[in-house]
Amino acid sequence: MPVGVAKGRAIYVDALKAICILLVVIGHYNPEGVPVHYSAFVDYIYTFHMPAFMWASGYLYTLTFRGKPYWQFQLGKMKRLMLPYVCLSVLVIMIKLLTSGVADVEHPVDLSAFAKMFYYPVAGYFLWFLWALTLIFLIAPFFTSPVQHLTLFLVSVALCVPELQWPDAFCIAQFVGNLPYFAFGMCCADFVKSTPQRNSRWSTWMFVAASLAFIGLSLVLFVLGYSESGNVGRLVAGLIGILMIVPVSVCLSRLRVARILVVISEVSMSIYLFHTTFQGFMKALVGRLTVETGFAVDVTLIVAVGFLGPIVLHRYVLQRFGVTRWLFSLKAPSAKNVPPGHSDKNGVMQSNKSI
Repeated sequence: MPVGVAKGRAIYVDALKAICILLVVIGHYNPEGVPVHYSAFVDYIYTFHMPAFMWASGYLYTLTFRGKPYWQFQLGKMKRLMLPYVCLSVLVIMIKLLTSGVADVEHPVDLSAFAKMFYYPVAGYFLWFLWALTLIFLIAPFFTSPVQHLTLFLVSVALCVPELQWPDAFCIAQFVGNLPYFAFGMCCADFVKSTPQRNSRWSTWMFVAASLAFIGLSLVLFVLGYSESGNVGRLVAGLIGILMIVPVSVCLSRLRVARILVVISEVSMSIYLFHTTFQGFMKALVGRLTVETGFAVDVTLIVAVGFLGPIVLHRYVLQRFGVTRWLFSLKAPSAKNVPPGHSDKNGVMQSNKSI
């Protein structure tokens, strides 16, 4: 696999995360009455953007895990995933309670939400991702070899295929549904580690061709409704979507735009946590305008604020103060961003996090 790497950082994974977090923000604005083409686009990106995030987490986990003691690893992941979840849940619930009488609040809550948030993402269902990833990391350290990674992938696929009703508590259903993508990322990482890296124009064009082929295939499956034909269809659509977005990310990692994508990737967690809050404020503002702006203007404003607002918040608030860095598990600001550069000889990337 040709890779874009700089100083031990997998730039192409940064590109993937940047693309997918933008698609997440777009996908979370899909109100009733939108044009058919926009609704179809949102439905299409939903087939692969979260599977791609899961793939990236499994991929980076396998490349970067260094055999920490189990409980030390789990404490780190709890701080990385569940502490921000609790902090954001409390904040969002409080905002909803305080504004419910003066504004139109989507998915209103009551005081019981402060208890429910410890077993269900009542503050915002999009937070299921943090629950599912936490559960995945509870079992991931028990699978250490390529054979075990492949076994986990096959077992997880077998669990997904039957139309079973998994519990919603603790997002177990999402855990089961997304485990195959994480395990697929583990298998891809094993392949990369065992395959000599080649950087050639021929391999780049092969990736371009593969990307175009998978884009076409995924579109065909989407138009035919295969992504909505039960668990098997959704699983196949997700895996094909991953095989589509990875070559695109690899190609982008070789361009100058990679610098921007790295910056976006580094704040992707903050964007994920806060984008719906910023979108909610912007939707309320747009709804109060006396001038008819039209859908194109509305979606541009709401998506832009949902995407850029968390970046500004991250830069000037969350990352600036020690207490907010601790609450949301952020690093102190670095002197400069890592620029795209040359590939290392092993293709082992150590700087990216598996979220």
